[in-house]
Amino acid sequence: MHPLAETIRAEQSRGLDKTTIVKALLSGGHSVADINAAFAVLDAGGSAPPLPPALPPAAPQLSVEHSAPAVPPPAAPPPPALPPTPPNEPRALRTGSAAYKGLLTLIALALVIGIAAGAAYAYVAGIGPFSNAPYSEENLLTGLLRNSADIRSAAYEIAFAFSVAPRDEDATPFVPVADPNAAAQAAAYARDVERMREAGTILSNLRVTKSYPASLASLKPKYGTIDVKDPNGSVYGYRVVSGGTDFALTVAFETSLAIQAVTTSRRYSATSTPIAGQTVTFTKDSYQSTLYLPRTPPKTYFEQLANMVKSIPAEMNVTASLGGTTNFGAQRTDWKFNVTGAGDFGDLAYALDVDVLKKGTDYYFRLNKIPSLFLGGLDLAKGEWVQVDSTATSSTRSFIPLPSVESSYKTQRAEIAALLVDVARIAEEEGIFTFRSTPRQETIKGRTLYRYDLRLAKDAIEPMNARLKALMTDGKYPWLIPYVSTPTLSAAPATPEARDAVYDYYDKNARLIVWVDREGRPAIAKSTMRIVPPEEAKQLAGKQINVEVTLTLDDINEPVVIEAPANAKSFEDLMSERE
Repeated sequence: MHPLAETIRAEQSRGLDKTTIVKALLSGGHSVADINAAFAVLDAGGSAPPLPPALPPAAPQLSVEHSAPAVPPPAAPPPPALPPTPPNEPRALRTGSAAYKGLLTLIALALVIGIAAGAAYAYVAGIGPFSNAPYSEENLLTGLLRNSADIRSAAYEIAFAFSVAPRDEDATPFVPVADPNAAAQAAAYARDVERMREAGTILSNLRVTKSYPASLASLKPKYGTIDVKDPNGSVYGYRVVSGGTDFALTVAFETSLAIQAVTTSRRYSATSTPIAGQTVTFTKDSYQSTLYLPRTPPKTYFEQLANMVKSIPAEMNVTASLGGTTNFGAQRTDWKFNVTGAGDFGDLAYALDVDVLKKGTDYYFRLNKIPSLFLGGLDLAKGEWVQVDSTATSSTRSFIPLPSVESSYKTQRAEIAALLVDVARIAEEEGIFTFRSTPRQETIKGRTLYRYDLRLAKDAIEPMNARLKALMTDGKYPWLIPYVSTPTLSAAPATPEARDAVYDYYDKNARLIVWVDREGRPAIAKSTMRIVPPEEAKQLAGKQINVEVTLTLDDINEPVVIEAPANAKSFEDLMSERE
């Protein structure tokens, strides 16, 4: 008896239909194959039907909830015996009408039996018309995380491609919607630039003051000049707090770009620099040296992207990939990976190929392909393994930072996992993803996978962004701030029409596709973006830039065996030879 069969029988006795039972089992993390096998056992009276040796041709894909197992009909009766054939008489004239009809009946029954047997096998194996994608829009992200928890090892690859190609017929440059309040917004932004500059100057002087003054008017500047008045004419808010050991400087900004500049600044903390609406309160722990607003208002994301690609050459094709094999979760792991890259800029081309592995506490690397220009005076033969052992000096480990990178990852691994769970929960609660089409089964390099073409839900973007910003700034993940901080600001669309234009352009030019295996574990994730340069980029007339990033997981939970390279040269010896 299949372990799920009793559960299904109990639910059926409660009056639940098959669709409801299947959805409940999928939500509980059971695989489609197990569910189909359990139903097959019940339908067969307690034991699974035998499987035919060969896989039948795949039929059009249907949902398992709306399918029922095909039951093979009774065996066909033997065909009627044909009368003896007189010598020299043509068979077509001797068979007779009854014999001819019996032959047709035999063929028809054989076809029916074959189709029924194939359908029964497809039902039990969960393939063809009885296959069913593991996830819905409501549980895709959390389901992927739940079913990824048991991944202990895998082969992985992250591939990146950036190329200039002929422009598609429907490809057009991004044109921002005109903002009727542009002049007023520009004036408000200019005032915020002044506020940010003054806040930085005041904070710099307060930091070198032995005792905080009772008012800003009595602050004696050591750096620059101080204007204690806001551009609107009022005085900046200021008071001494915590018994004179701290202060609170409040500045009311007018634009969201100013708030964005504060929250993405280095070492920002919501505790030391609380924000209420558009008002920011700076304290002695606020890191003022990174407070900065550029004098020219930043453009929206697609405008910045268009400006970035203006100088790209007309012939360009760049690829890069990082692939390897490793154990996940273990404190002490052996691993290996390979970094490859190639670039073609018309008259200039290059290739890169580097192997890196870890065995025990030692690291090894090998340069297979690399432009000699990048080697400088380093006497390193291509194709030769170099060892960085556990006793290497600190200077060597600074030059080859793999140990520190690995240690940092392991330290933050639990926090990264918790962050992913939080982000997935928020995304599903806000309904950030919808399906462009019905998930379907595909075979990729011999793997049976389910494909999900995802689309961002327009109405969920702003609530999702707001909750993510709160998550990043509430102090729960302080280590994340350096990774999400950006050196340049990006203006948000100012009007609903502008927001719709940005969304429509993204939806037209970007794609996100995820494939999962039968166990619901991630297999492939691919993100593509089509960038259409502005018309003033004459060298790119009739061209577009295609960007593609692909993550692949394979050989999940297969044994990982890493062997140390023989005859590896010590990096310490290599550096001493150079001296």
